[in-house]
Parts: sequence; C-alpha cells; structure tokens
Amino acid sequence: MTDHLWNTIFHPHLAMRQLADEKPWGSGLILYLGAVSFMMIINQGTLALKPIEAFPWQHMWLLGLTGIIFSLLILLVSAGFFSLFSEIIYKRGNSLGLLTALSFAILPGLLGTVLNYGFVIMGMAWLGAIFSSLGVIWVLILQIMAIRAAMDLRTSQALLLYFTPLLIITFITVLFIAFALLSSLALL
Repeated sequence: MTDHLWNTIFHPHLAMRQLADEKPWGSGLILYLGAVSFMMIINQGTLALKPIEAFPWQHMWLLGLTGIIFSLLILLVSAGFFSLFSEIIYKRGNSLGLLTALSFAILPGLLGTVLNYGFVIMGMAWLGAIFSSLGVIWVLILQIMAIRAAMDLRTSQALLLYFTPLLIITFITVLFIAFALLSSLALL
C-alpha cells in the first residue's frame, strides 16, 4: 500500500497503471474514506477560524457525515458512469480498476487541504487558497490519468470521457432553455 501511495504522488502514471491492473479496491475505498474524513475535519477547523455567527456549530458533525457519504456515492457513481460509457464508446471497461485508481487520486486533495489550513493559521489565507486550488487541479489531472490507465485509452479519449457528464448536462440545459424560449414565444 505504501508503494501505491508513494507512486500516486511521485510517479502517478505508474501508480494509476498498477492500481488499475491490481485492483486493490478495498484498500482504495478505505483510503478514500479516511482521506475524505480527514479533509472534512480539517475544513471544519478552517471554518472555525473564521466563525459565522448564524451557523449551527452543534450540527457540524452531521454536515460532515453527510458530506462523506455523498462523496462516496459520487465516487461510486462516477466510476460506474465512466466505465459504462467507456464500454459503450470504446468497447473497454474496467470498473474495479477505475474505482481503485479514482480512490487513490484524492491524495493531492488531502495535501492541499492541510496546506490551506496551515496557511490560514499563519494568517496567509490567500496562499492557502492557492495551494488548495493546486490540489484540486492535481486531483482532476490524476482522475483523468486514472481513466486513461484503467480503460487503456489515449489522453484525448480519457478527456472526452471525463468531460462527458458536463457535456450531457450542458446539452440538456441548452435543450431545456430552447424549449422554454419556444414555448414562451408561443404565448406571445
């Protein structure tokens, strides 16, 4: 497991390929849940440094738990979605390998969250926001690499597959707006 963690940070292409082939999905889910839980705790600490008067702090644990459960559901649904569309479009699927690789891809997000908290404590929240944003970008890149490695795709194919949900949502939104405009024109 430590090799996978090390390689995810320093040799991501190798790590994603190994994770997709070996499929240690159980340890991947444990890592994912642990990382998301730790990030929720750190984010609560960051929020506590900037208190909001009207926020019900006694229920913060419930919000964190809901976030953890929702994040896990998003991971499972996105791994299934990407695997399904990969099988439909490219005739390649590896759902467990993809789930494992996507689980490990969250590591830079953990690093960004911790650095953000540290810089907020030091009074340099702007620098913390930069490191947090870099962590998010790093996670997105690792997720694309995970799709590429798990499905054995080219980078362009992995990018298309990664942004397919956004393209579908955009298409449905444009279609909805067009129908709304057409129906409002009929009322004139």
